[in-house]
Amino acid sequence: GAAQTASQESSRAKNQNQCRSPGQDQGNGLFLLRRDSPLGRFLPEKYKPSYYASGAQFCHTSSGIFPHINAGELFIWLGIAKGIEQLGLNSAELALRYLVLGLVLNFLGGWVTDFITPWVAKQQGVTLSSEVKVQA
Repeated sequence: GAAQTASQESSRAKNQNQCRSPGQDQGNGLFLLRRDSPLGRFLPEKYKPSYYASGAQFCHTSSGIFPHINAGELFIWLGIAKGIEQLGLNSAELALRYLVLGLVLNFLGGWVTDFITPWVAKQQGVTLSSEVKVQA
């Protein structure tokens, strides 16, 4: 009856909150300081974890090209770049290699998350939608 319907609605709302991307209003990347995760709202629920995983990892692998993304890691990057320059090598080449390697690893991280997500969803008893549902 009505009690069962209310219970189902409550359970559905709880599952929707569990399936939301972590830090839905956070993110990182080229969109300057945690602004790309809201773009994830245009993805089906089953792809949101891998989207967030790739975006969150990007801030760690692009410090050489885009230092404003993760100021905390800028000190590490500058230390490595100083050592490279002391060896007489170009730090711009290091930054590009760091970026390319980071993009490859971010892709792999998102891909692995795509494989893990259905397993975790099944373990948690959550069904992730394959349809895009944009709420205003």
